[in-house]
Amino acid sequence: MEWKKGKIKKIIDKHGKAHYHFIYNKKNGKEGDFELNVQSEDIREIFEKQPEIEAKWKDKNDFEIRFEGKEYKNISQRKNIVETNRSESYDTHRRSNNANNDFNFGNAYFPLADLLKDRNEFDSINRNLLLNRYILYWKKEKGNLKLNKKEHFMFIENIRVDKEIIRFVQKKQEKNIEKLKKVYGDENIKTIDYLSLKSRLIVGIGNPSPAETGLLLHHIYGVPYIPGTALKGITRWSVTIEIGEEIKKSSNLDIYKIFKMVNSYIENDEFEKKLQNDGLKLSSNIVDKIKKAQKIFGTKSSAGTVIFLDAFPDENVRFKVDIMNPHYPKYYDSAKEPPADWQNPTPIPFLTVEVGKFDFILVFTKKASDDHKKLAEDWLKKALENFGVGAKTALGYGIFKE
Repeated sequence: MEWKKGKIKKIIDKHGKAHYHFIYNKKNGKEGDFELNVQSEDIREIFEKQPEIEAKWKDKNDFEIRFEGKEYKNISQRKNIVETNRSESYDTHRRSNNANNDFNFGNAYFPLADLLKDRNEFDSINRNLLLNRYILYWKKEKGNLKLNKKEHFMFIENIRVDKEIIRFVQKKQEKNIEKLKKVYGDENIKTIDYLSLKSRLIVGIGNPSPAETGLLLHHIYGVPYIPGTALKGITRWSVTIEIGEEIKKSSNLDIYKIFKMVNSYIENDEFEKKLQNDGLKLSSNIVDKIKKAQKIFGTKSSAGTVIFLDAFPDENVRFKVDIMNPHYPKYYDSAKEPPADWQNPTPIPFLTVEVGKFDFILVFTKKASDDHKKLAEDWLKKALENFGVGAKTALGYGIFKE
């Protein structure tokens, strides 16, 4: 086997999935084209740069490359070893098909979508724009033009998140933290960087979206994130449930009524007067916990001692398409028909974050005591591990683990 010089070319298919081809010149002057099956992340990172490399092969399961003096093995071909004369390139074939099928509907034409479809490099495009503005997949339904939701979400799922963008966001966050340290002091910044997703995450499913189901992506960076307001909200709710369950042990009141009362106590500066009006006698431990919650989260008239910053993911974040599957659509739409088995389920696709570790950052004001700092961290961790954040937490979405 002799080494042959060539170039790696990355091609994006209609689902947004990357394919890597080794293109080289044959002795007869024509081009040879091998599509490679890449499993190694190290090799994939090399191929992402579309470099010039050397390659040699014996059969379809014995393909080696050499790049910058280093040899890589365990690469195979997706198809049988056949050297093709690229008379019509994969790109040209893809463009001509899409021009006929995807983007022309009578007099309707979408030049922006066609322009983007021709591009092989999608990794650096803002995913917020891809999700909500640059719609590439359409279909005809009863004579009308509609978004092909499944294809649209699958396209975004298969685009790898640009690690350079994630690193940029992380550096930006680090700079912000340095500024906060100058204001609040080093000891008043706490980063919780040991929690990763245990289940899929969806924040912002109800946000306005052309696909009806949304996903919160940063409008500038295009990466998924969890707003600090959401983190503060689920932490406060977790504490409300914890206090409410303790009260329930010595009360005959309905548990949901207790939760509502505890929520009002935390936001009310004069909650002890409200306790008397409600006729509740709480233990000193519960009263103390409510007062600490007031200090940490704040009340209607005073700010809390803890600031919850937005949480951003690490470089391994990945998207995944999921579905909701209402089995009785006619019943849900109008309730004029009973929820019967003869109705057809209507799968509704939506986009989630499947994998990723997030950095959760707490900023403590100068009024925060050491007890407040420890409690805030413990309460946030407990909320993320037991209750989750975002939509569909009752179904197990949005749960984190160490």
